[in-house]
Amino acid sequence: MPPLLSFVLDAVALYRYNRATIFGFAGWLIIPVLCSFLVLLFAPPAWQIPLGIMVLGMDVFAHAWSGIHIGSAGALLLRGVPPASVALFSAALVRNRTKAAGFILALLLIGTAGGGILFLVPGALYLSLFSFAIWITLLEGKPGFDAMEASRILFQGRFWYTLWLTIGSPVVLIGSYFLFLLLPATWIIQSVFPFTELEANSPGFFTLVVVNNIGERLLLFPLIVLTHVAVWSYVSKIKGVVVTVSPPLVAPPDEHLP
Repeated sequence: MPPLLSFVLDAVALYRYNRATIFGFAGWLIIPVLCSFLVLLFAPPAWQIPLGIMVLGMDVFAHAWSGIHIGSAGALLLRGVPPASVALFSAALVRNRTKAAGFILALLLIGTAGGGILFLVPGALYLSLFSFAIWITLLEGKPGFDAMEASRILFQGRFWYTLWLTIGSPVVLIGSYFLFLLLPATWIIQSVFPFTELEANSPGFFTLVVVNNIGERLLLFPLIVLTHVAVWSYVSKIKGVVVTVSPPLVAPPDEHLP
């Protein structure tokens, strides 16, 4: 099986294996969508722009918060924590102040230096190089700089192969979502509520926006996060890096992992 597809299937298996917890974390992403609709429907025109900016900030925070929990849940599943205990251990990891501070520092450095200075392709390479720092910080409790260095080490010796796995797997997932879910949904909605690109206020277009938002937040985004976690776990294994969870796990390992 092609490695990119295997990581996508691993992510799907992780989602199915503990869908209640992961779906619950992803469910928080619906709140900014509801707020945006409330702003569009009820806010005076003069307030729509400032309120829209506030909702956008809320959306970014919700994605970061949800992504942390989903990723740590997936990583814990890969390390043998039973599904019933994942939410408890995930919350314990995220509450750790050292991990949270390290994660925020790493995120700020990656976002500003990688995205704001290097731009586009160089920025994407830079972001990928340190992207594993998020999970290293959350799982192992390493501060931001140490986590970023540990992430860089995982790329040493096999940089382009690791980069191909890191970027290619989400691309395969996004393409699959578009081809097998969004396009069929668009065709079905078009057959019920015909609309064109110029009819942004039509019932069909509104329905498509709602369906896509739900699909992106409850399915696509969690699977992208879980795919990245699966790639990180695989790369750590082939590099011989032993991931030590801090605080130590006390739950018995689950023998029925995906």
